[in-house]
Parts: sequence; C-alpha cells; structure tokens
Amino acid sequence: MKPAPTGWRVEWGVTAFAVWQSLPPLVVAWRHSPLDRWGWVALLVWLLPLAAPRPPGPRALWPFTVAVAALVIGILGSLHAAAYLALALTVFGWRGWSPANAVWLLTGLGWMPLLTWLAKELSFPQLLALRFVLVLVGVTVAWLGARRAAPARSPA
Repeated sequence: MKPAPTGWRVEWGVTAFAVWQSLPPLVVAWRHSPLDRWGWVALLVWLLPLAAPRPPGPRALWPFTVAVAALVIGILGSLHAAAYLALALTVFGWRGWSPANAVWLLTGLGWMPLLTWLAKELSFPQLLALRFVLVLVGVTVAWLGARRAAPARSPA
C-alpha cells in the first residue's frame, strides 16, 4: 500500500510554526532595540531569492527536520535565536539545496538580532552596513546561483 502523499502540508506547517515562534520576539527586537531597527528591512531583502526560479528536482526535507529540532530546543530553552534559525532553515528549505543557497542561508544572520549581539563592539552605522552587506551578498549569490541552475530557454 502506498503512503498518502503529504504534498506541501508538512513544509507549510513547519514554516507556519517557525513564523509563529520567531515573529513576536523579532517584532519586539525591531521595535525596541535601536541597533536592530532595520532588521525587518534586511529580512524582506533576504527573502527576495524566493521569487527566483527554483532549480528542477525534488526538495530535501532535512531543513524542515532540523528546523523542528531547533524549534523544540528554542521552546524548551527559551532561546529566541533557535527560533530564528528554524525560520531561516524553513525558508531555505523552500529554495532547495545548492551551494549558492547554502551561502544565502548563512547570510541570514544579517536580519537576526543575534548579529547585534555578535557585533556588539560596532557602532550603529557600522552594524547597519554589516547587516545589509551580509544580506545583499547572500541574495546576490542565491540569485546568480538560481540563474545558473535554471534551464536554458530556447528562442521561440
């Protein structure tokens, strides 16, 4: 007997749960932390590769599995950074695995409040520049990787 196809339901469920767990603390950080105020813009820019054509082939489910593990750790340990990681992993999972998308995932640190803590010695202008350089490098690499992986169109 064949198992019932789950389609996109599991991926959507994990993504929705990651958004639900990470968005409230992100909004609080973006509204009340002067150094994180532009993080929401960095997140919107970081999401741009979702509009690029996805390479053909099956998507791996491991990012969603790791995201669930990160969510459990985040909930049990009250670690918002784990929820942010889960959100980045689920978004990464929608794009699929490629070296360019792996770089894009790593540069997701640019929209997280965790970057402010890691770069606490920087001034606000330096931190803002670092935030957007990280995000723009990731978006550029992912977009170029998507263009390279896209099948060539034949002239009509």
